[in-house]
Amino acid sequence: MCTIVLAWQVFEATPVAFAANRDELLDRPSAPPERRQWGAEVVAPADGEAEGTWEGYNEHGLLVAVTNRWVDADLAGERSRGCSSGTA
Repeated sequence: MCTIVLAWQVFEATPVAFAANRDELLDRPSAPPERRQWGAEVVAPADGEAEGTWEGYNEHGLLVAVTNRWVDADLAGERSRGCSSGTA
């Protein structure tokens, strides 16, 4: 199960602290967070298989994160791991 933690105004020197883990498919290739140009400047890790990300923030101050959601229904099409490079 993936976990997201957001600390809002908890630490005096850091108004927003964000932490997350990715424990789905530990052998899935990924790259650590770095500055990327995906339509806007983004700081995010990258999924080495799907070429997108599951968390990050952009130059406009938008923070996003995606976790797994288990449902019993069959879904049409392929599951997404977030936006792919060039579309964020």
